[in-house]
Amino acid sequence: MPPLLPSGLIRLSFRLGPWTSPTAKGWQAAYDGLVALLVNAGAPVYGLLEADLAPGEPGSARWFSQYAQHAAQVVARYADRVHTFEVLPGPNQIDTNGRSRLSPAAFARGLALVYEAVKAEGRGRETVLVAGAIALAADGAGYLSQTLTFGVGSTAWEGVRQATRSAAPFDAVACWPSLPDRPDPLDLNAVAEPVERFLQALAGNTAVKDKPVYLSGFTLAGAQGAECTTERLDRLTAHLLERRPGLRLALRDAASAGPASSHELSPSVVGAYALLPVALPVPLAMGARPFVPSVDGFDYPVGPRDQREPPQGYNSAAGLAGDEYFRLFGVWHTGEDWNGPGAGDADLGLPVYAIAAGLVTMSDFFTPSWGNIVLMEHTLPSGTKVWSQYAHLRERLVKAGDVVERGQQVGTIGKGANDAWLAHLHFEIRQADLPANTWLPFVRDRQWVLDHYFDTIVFTRKHRPGLFVTEGVVVDSEPGEQENGSFTRSATAHWFPSYFGWHGTSLYTFASRSETEWGEWRPRLPQTGRYDVQVWIPSFHATTRAARYVVTHQDGAASVAVDQSRFNDEWVSLGVFPFGTQGAVVRLTDQTGEADEARLEVCFDAVRWLPVAS
Repeated sequence: MPPLLPSGLIRLSFRLGPWTSPTAKGWQAAYDGLVALLVNAGAPVYGLLEADLAPGEPGSARWFSQYAQHAAQVVARYADRVHTFEVLPGPNQIDTNGRSRLSPAAFARGLALVYEAVKAEGRGRETVLVAGAIALAADGAGYLSQTLTFGVGSTAWEGVRQATRSAAPFDAVACWPSLPDRPDPLDLNAVAEPVERFLQALAGNTAVKDKPVYLSGFTLAGAQGAECTTERLDRLTAHLLERRPGLRLALRDAASAGPASSHELSPSVVGAYALLPVALPVPLAMGARPFVPSVDGFDYPVGPRDQREPPQGYNSAAGLAGDEYFRLFGVWHTGEDWNGPGAGDADLGLPVYAIAAGLVTMSDFFTPSWGNIVLMEHTLPSGTKVWSQYAHLRERLVKAGDVVERGQQVGTIGKGANDAWLAHLHFEIRQADLPANTWLPFVRDRQWVLDHYFDTIVFTRKHRPGLFVTEGVVVDSEPGEQENGSFTRSATAHWFPSYFGWHGTSLYTFASRSETEWGEWRPRLPQTGRYDVQVWIPSFHATTRAARYVVTHQDGAASVAVDQSRFNDEWVSLGVFPFGTQGAVVRLTDQTGEADEARLEVCFDAVRWLPVAS
């Protein structure tokens, strides 16, 4: 096998072969070996969930059921090593009867069944499911358009929307151009131009407009196809990179991948094609999709940039799905209407900021009353995406395709199209990828609004900078058993809930000279070792100057005093201590030695244990 490019994606076909199920020991041994071979070589694997992953005629009722089940089993087994899977490669390839392998309606159904099997109930968030690859030689753009038409009106896709909140049952689309039978089968423009036409055809479709498109390989047409050597493919690589600077390519031998039987396990059965990730819509498709960092937290869209809470001097005239707004206008409001200091149009022209790092997916003017809109996509560290919209702007300072930082100015407060409103910012945070100017008839349905939009203030409080933890063990102050441990507290009367804290909530009580209230955090640590113990101190209801934490560790216990009033929404270290897998405790009480009449507040929020290298 030739050297593998670590930046490339290597195709690996998953099919049944001589076995009856991906749970068969022989099947698992065969594919475990192939996946290990590629992963150990440093090659990111691109899995192909072939139609013959299930027995029977593709498109039959029994085949649909088994294919979705088997595909989900394959993804579950290899999701930690294979992050991208192509679903039903070549659905529109022409069979011996002159028909597509799967009709558009059958392809739409298959995509829905697999997506729900893999991603329902929050599963598979790190897995990318790719629709296709669509053969461009067989009117690929038309075939996918028909698939979308069948899918959008189907109960299967509606079930996916309800189960996963995804507008379509795939995360990306793959296409497969044909190399023509010409004196030079690698006529460079003849290969690149169908890809461009495919992107153009898809750019206006809401379901796929922002989804990546993969060039999954090439059909080698005609007698000259056998002459498609690595050298010739390298020429095509250079040409595509010239047309689309910065794109990643991994062109390798055009050999089929995947074992047909257990005795064929060897590097020679592993092959790879080109995988070219590009992005829609067309303004982005003309070049590489820019690198967009995941967010490090969310701010508010208006007010001073050092803000801790909803900005001073600003108020929200209408919140999410409020009754008063419905009484006045007969529809349910989809976000917040931020008004600045002063009355009337006093806030006209004040700056509007990006709430988090992200990609501008739309920047345009909409009638009859929206005016200027900026729509952005944000990626959380978990891979989950959310969208923010800034509407009625006086000016737009960013364009589609721009990558912006948290706190970067994206526009100014305006009055909408034709000065339809008093100056304000209409602001939304969306749970789903929707068109920029989404409104009627959807906003007549309150549940639809609640299913597709976040309460922006609650969301922001839960996702402030510093709240994202990508390592360590975190135990929150939510009473009871949690994923990483448990929190218990005294059954006493003087506990108060706070809507400020790690992930938006915490508890507090009042400082005292004697102990009445206490709380204990007990983590489930994965291994013995040294850990940096840290506590989250929010910006509100944490005014004591003498909180006393007691850390129980492997060598005993340590008492650590913390002046909570000095900190604002940040992790504070209590020190590094040795721990076993059991017996770790952090305890905090209301006993600070401060006078009861001072009414100082002791906050009980999250505690985390970060492993420290020896």
